[in-house]
Amino acid sequence: NSECNITLPSKYIDALVGGYKEVEIKCNSNTVLCEIGDTTYIGKLLEGTYPNVAGLFRDRINQVTVNKEDLKSLLAFSNSKEDYVILGPNSLTIEGENNFEAELDLNINCQICMPYERLAKAINCINEEEMVIKYDDGAKPIYINDDYLLLPVLMK
Repeated sequence: NSECNITLPSKYIDALVGGYKEVEIKCNSNTVLCEIGDTTYIGKLLEGTYPNVAGLFRDRINQVTVNKEDLKSLLAFSNSKEDYVILGPNSLTIEGENNFEAELDLNINCQICMPYERLAKAINCINEEEMVIKYDDGAKPIYINDDYLLLPVLMK
Protein backbone atom coordinates (compact mmCIF):
# COMPACT_ATOMS: atom_id res chain seq x y z
CA ASN A 1 0.00 0.00 0.00
CA SER A 2 1.37 3.38 -1.01
CA GLU A 3 0.12 6.77 -2.05
CA CYS A 4 0.43 8.34 -5.47
CA ASN A 5 -1.23 11.07 -7.48
CA ILE A 6 -2.96 10.04 -10.69
CA THR A 7 -5.50 11.69 -12.96
CA LEU A 8 -8.44 9.38 -13.65
CA PRO A 9 -10.66 9.43 -16.74
CA SER A 10 -14.25 10.54 -16.19
CA LYS A 11 -15.61 6.95 -16.50
CA TYR A 12 -13.73 6.09 -13.30
CA ILE A 13 -15.12 9.14 -11.52
CA ASP A 14 -18.65 8.30 -12.69
CA ALA A 15 -18.30 4.83 -11.17
CA LEU A 16 -16.76 6.15 -7.95
CA VAL A 17 -19.68 8.55 -7.47
CA GLY A 18 -21.97 5.52 -7.83
CA GLY A 19 -21.75 4.86 -4.10
CA TYR A 20 -19.45 1.86 -3.87
CA LYS A 21 -17.84 1.59 -0.46
CA GLU A 22 -14.76 -0.30 -1.61
CA VAL A 23 -12.75 0.56 -4.69
CA GLU A 24 -9.42 -0.99 -5.51
CA ILE A 25 -7.04 0.99 -7.70
CA LYS A 26 -3.75 -0.51 -8.85
CA CYS A 27 -1.23 1.06 -11.16
CA ASN A 28 2.23 0.45 -12.56
CA SER A 29 4.38 2.75 -14.65
CA ASN A 30 1.91 3.02 -17.54
CA THR A 31 -1.41 1.31 -16.66
CA VAL A 32 -4.14 1.83 -14.08
CA LEU A 33 -6.59 -0.89 -13.08
CA CYS A 34 -9.68 0.07 -11.11
CA GLU A 35 -12.03 -2.56 -9.65
CA ILE A 36 -15.43 -1.16 -8.75
CA GLY A 37 -18.04 -3.71 -7.74
CA ASP A 38 -18.06 -6.42 -10.39
CA THR A 39 -16.51 -4.17 -13.04
CA THR A 40 -12.82 -3.78 -13.83
CA TYR A 41 -11.62 -0.70 -15.71
CA ILE A 42 -8.18 -0.65 -17.32
CA GLY A 43 -6.64 2.52 -18.69
CA LYS A 44 -3.35 3.96 -19.79
CA LEU A 45 -1.61 6.51 -17.58
CA LEU A 46 -0.23 9.68 -19.11
CA GLU A 47 3.49 9.66 -19.75
CA GLY A 48 5.63 12.32 -18.11
CA THR A 49 4.56 14.86 -15.52
CA TYR A 50 0.99 15.97 -15.85
CA PRO A 51 0.39 19.69 -15.17
CA ASN A 52 -0.74 20.73 -11.72
CA VAL A 53 -4.38 21.36 -12.62
CA ALA A 54 -5.16 22.97 -9.26
CA GLY A 55 -2.33 25.45 -9.71
CA LEU A 56 -3.53 26.41 -13.17
CA PHE A 57 -6.94 27.58 -11.97
CA ARG A 58 -6.45 29.03 -8.49
CA ASP A 59 -6.24 32.64 -9.62
CA ARG A 60 -9.55 33.00 -11.40
CA ILE A 61 -10.43 36.64 -11.84
CA ASN A 62 -14.08 36.34 -10.76
CA GLN A 63 -15.90 34.27 -8.20
CA VAL A 64 -19.46 33.85 -7.01
CA THR A 65 -20.85 31.95 -4.02
CA VAL A 66 -24.10 30.03 -4.31
CA ASN A 67 -25.99 27.81 -1.86
CA LYS A 68 -25.60 24.20 -2.99
CA GLU A 69 -29.14 23.15 -2.03
CA ASP A 70 -30.69 26.13 -3.86
CA LEU A 71 -28.81 25.20 -7.01
CA LYS A 72 -29.59 21.50 -6.58
CA SER A 73 -33.33 22.19 -6.21
CA LEU A 74 -33.33 24.17 -9.47
CA LEU A 75 -31.43 21.44 -11.28
CA ALA A 76 -34.18 19.00 -10.24
CA PHE A 77 -36.21 20.41 -13.14
CA SER A 78 -33.91 18.46 -15.46
CA ASN A 79 -32.91 14.83 -15.64
CA SER A 80 -31.75 14.62 -19.23
CA LYS A 81 -28.21 14.08 -20.45
CA GLU A 82 -29.20 16.29 -23.38
CA ASP A 83 -29.82 19.38 -21.22
CA TYR A 84 -27.44 22.29 -20.69
CA VAL A 85 -27.33 24.58 -17.67
CA ILE A 86 -26.59 28.24 -18.26
CA LEU A 87 -25.53 30.33 -15.28
CA GLY A 88 -25.89 34.02 -16.04
CA PRO A 89 -26.43 37.36 -14.38
CA ASN A 90 -28.98 36.53 -11.65
CA SER A 91 -30.40 33.58 -13.55
CA LEU A 92 -30.21 29.87 -14.18
CA THR A 93 -31.53 28.52 -17.45
CA ILE A 94 -31.89 24.90 -18.53
CA GLU A 95 -32.04 24.32 -22.28
CA GLY A 96 -32.52 21.09 -24.20
CA GLU A 97 -35.22 18.51 -23.58
CA ASN A 98 -36.37 20.25 -20.39
CA ASN A 99 -36.48 24.03 -20.79
CA PHE A 100 -36.61 26.01 -17.56
CA GLU A 101 -35.58 29.45 -16.32
CA ALA A 102 -35.34 30.78 -12.77
CA GLU A 103 -33.97 33.72 -10.88
CA LEU A 104 -30.91 32.91 -8.82
CA ASP A 105 -28.85 35.37 -6.82
CA LEU A 106 -25.73 35.17 -8.99
CA ASN A 107 -23.49 38.14 -9.47
CA ILE A 108 -21.96 36.74 -12.66
CA ASN A 109 -20.89 39.11 -15.42
CA CYS A 110 -21.12 36.54 -18.24
CA GLN A 111 -22.93 33.34 -19.19
CA ILE A 112 -21.40 29.96 -18.34
CA CYS A 113 -22.92 27.00 -20.17
CA MET A 114 -22.22 23.42 -19.14
CA PRO A 115 -23.82 20.01 -19.58
CA TYR A 116 -26.41 19.33 -16.87
CA GLU A 117 -24.93 15.92 -16.12
CA ARG A 118 -21.42 17.25 -15.36
CA LEU A 119 -22.66 20.00 -13.05
CA ALA A 120 -25.05 17.65 -11.22
CA LYS A 121 -22.23 15.14 -10.59
CA ALA A 122 -19.95 17.84 -9.21
CA ILE A 123 -22.69 19.16 -6.92
CA ASN A 124 -23.35 15.66 -5.56
CA CYS A 125 -19.68 15.34 -4.61
CA ILE A 126 -19.58 18.60 -2.66
CA ASN A 127 -20.09 18.32 1.10
CA GLU A 128 -20.11 22.04 1.92
CA GLU A 129 -23.31 24.12 2.01
CA GLU A 130 -21.83 26.86 -0.14
CA MET A 131 -20.25 26.50 -3.56
CA VAL A 132 -17.60 28.98 -4.62
CA ILE A 133 -17.45 29.13 -8.40
CA LYS A 134 -14.30 30.73 -9.81
CA TYR A 135 -14.27 31.76 -13.46
CA ASP A 136 -12.69 34.09 -16.02
CA ASP A 137 -15.39 34.17 -18.66
CA GLY A 138 -17.91 31.78 -20.13
CA ALA A 139 -15.39 30.09 -22.41
CA LYS A 140 -12.70 29.04 -19.93
CA PRO A 141 -12.82 26.24 -17.32
CA ILE A 142 -14.50 26.96 -14.00
CA TYR A 143 -13.27 25.79 -10.64
CA ILE A 144 -15.73 24.86 -7.84
CA ASN A 145 -14.64 24.93 -4.18
CA ASP A 146 -11.00 24.67 -5.29
CA ASP A 147 -11.62 20.94 -5.89
CA TYR A 148 -13.75 20.47 -9.01
CA LEU A 149 -12.85 21.57 -12.51
CA LEU A 150 -15.64 21.84 -15.07
CA LEU A 151 -15.22 22.62 -18.73
CA PRO A 152 -17.99 24.80 -20.11
CA VAL A 153 -19.36 24.44 -23.63
CA LEU A 154 -19.61 27.31 -26.06
CA MET A 155 -23.16 28.46 -26.70
CA LYS A 156 -24.37 28.85 -30.28
